[in-house]
Amino acid sequence: MFSTTSRFQTLAISLLSLCSVILSTSPLPGMAQVDNLPDVGLPGRRVGGGTRGPCLSDPQEFIAITPPNNVGTTLAEVPTFSVYLPANKADAVEIGLETQNGTLLYPPIVLQKVGSGIIEFSFPKGANYPPLEVGQNYKWYVQIICDLSLGTKDSFVEGWVRRVEPSQDLQQRLQTASDREKVAIYTQEKLWYDRLNSLIDLRRTQPRDVRLNAEWGQLLQEVQLGHLTQAPLLTFPSVDSPPRVNSGDR
Repeated sequence: MFSTTSRFQTLAISLLSLCSVILSTSPLPGMAQVDNLPDVGLPGRRVGGGTRGPCLSDPQEFIAITPPNNVGTTLAEVPTFSVYLPANKADAVEIGLETQNGTLLYPPIVLQKVGSGIIEFSFPKGANYPPLEVGQNYKWYVQIICDLSLGTKDSFVEGWVRRVEPSQDLQQRLQTASDREKVAIYTQEKLWYDRLNSLIDLRRTQPRDVRLNAEWGQLLQEVQLGHLTQAPLLTFPSVDSPPRVNSGDR
């Protein structure tokens, strides 16, 4: 027969085992779900593929700033998204947006003389750039153009965005919230792109703010991109009549 001490030891071991199982199946801090979508199985390329090319030494360092499942939500009518582009010799990058069935929704934009860092892209508003439909999935892409004169293209990354309709309560909360409070609301509501874009905007104007820098690091850690915390933030303005590169495909 077990002694009283033995029984307590057995019970303690059982409780520790149960706790281990619970912890192993629960999300850890910094690994919380960052979007409000189920795993919808949309194919995408968060990390650039291919071999070393003439203008990008390591395609694996070319990264779409998205959740690991490559999908995020937004309240915005026209999407804004970001990528990390490592040191490169590219002439330009091309950005575009497609419907879920692969139809080009927006005319591609070519932006020249890209740098190295986290680059935020946005499309202009206008007749050529209609609002996203609520509840629909769209795929955006960024592709490197090594030689603009030849139209030669290299590695690319992709991400998915879905526009969602805010509830009346969410609309009211956002109307009265400060820019910093909006980040907390977007985080709570799991609106990935709105949270990302708001934090980027705040960090540009307040780069030395300790709290903002901590929130930025937390966001990147949550999507397993913590190594990009110190990367510089770059912006490319949208253009209304972008040049087209006709040769070469993704």
